Amino acid sequence: MSIDLPPFPHHPPEKWMSDIPDSIHINKLRIPGTHNSGTGSKPSKKFISKAANFAAYCHTLDIMAQLNSGIRYIDVRLKYEPNGELNVYHKVVRYDITFSDILNIISDFLTANSEECIMIRLHREDGDPGGTYRLNNVSDKIFVDALVANLHEFEEKERAKRIIERDQNNTSNENNENKSNNINNESNNENNNDEYLNAIYNKESDNPLLGEVRRKIILFGVRHVADIELLRDSPFKFREINKQAEFKLKCNDIDVEKKKDTIIDGFRKSTSNEFQNSLFVNEINAIGSLPVLSFIPCPRKMAEIMNNITESILIQLIKNKTENNNNILNESNNENHNAIISNSGQNENNYYENDFQGVLMFDFPEISKGGNLIELVYCQNFI
Repeated sequence: MSIDLPPFPHHPPEKWMSDIPDSIHINKLRIPGTHNSGTGSKPSKKFISKAANFAAYCHTLDIMAQLNSGIRYIDVRLKYEPNGELNVYHKVVRYDITFSDILNIISDFLTANSEECIMIRLHREDGDPGGTYRLNNVSDKIFVDALVANLHEFEEKERAKRIIERDQNNTSNENNENKSNNINNESNNENNNDEYLNAIYNKESDNPLLGEVRRKIILFGVRHVADIELLRDSPFKFREINKQAEFKLKCNDIDVEKKKDTIIDGFRKSTSNEFQNSLFVNEINAIGSLPVLSFIPCPRKMAEIMNNITESILIQLIKNKTENNNNILNESNNENHNAIISNSGQNENNYYENDFQGVLMFDFPEISKGGNLIELVYCQNFI
């Protein structure tokens, strides 16, 4: 089903960050994200995984398809397994993808799209102290050690790959004419530093500039690790987020209206002074329910409702911004107009109803009346 959309700037979904200035802080961006991102992979052949997947899966797109469609924030839920692997789960449902697989997918994506960055929120899926799925025989230390080992292995592989890239670039530069040597030396110096070689952003800032994190992963979390000191003492920095996370809601009219109100409240909070130094995540997703057996979760049914509501809000926001920009164009030249658009991502005042900053996190983001929900999120950076 198609809907009438106002004109808005189109940017390639796999490269949309490349058109945003380096000087913008990441919390000022409008970022499409996914909840339970790994559930777009196939469930394992275990009976419980195949039988319960209809109530657990949150995506039809796998991780690479999500990234290519414009997603830049992913939510990864892991369990430690007897073979030492960290595997993607949603509650009891196991998916045929490991954390190492996800890191390799991200590496391939960032190699092809080096101006982008990927944000990962991590969960210990068997670690909810109040839940029924905690594996008491697996300590937080075992889980965190496995997590750190995965990240170390990934960094070492990435560093080796980037050294090869750098050396190839240097060799190519040496073959250029002598008159360009000075320029090439400056480029070589830039590529020789550790930041060029590091695939994971590991500096102290919770809110870096986009230019500092291009072709890098930024880590957030880890939820349900009770021993926080293990994370603080690890060699990797796991940043905190602020969020709207009202998700234990069903598909009835009361809960849908409650969810809509919390999403709009999340828009307001994301631009408030209270949350100006860290990333804000606004969860569009919710557990949902089947139409008849309402005690059975169904994230897809809730996505079919909330994604359309969010789409309508985003379209109205585009109309409001476009109307305002057109008024400005009538009074100024194109150069001033372009300056306004370039700086829009760092606007600290909420000039428009339901404007937002940070992440909008979805289940099944490909499902909406217009079918371009992801683009409607990231295009807000350019209006």
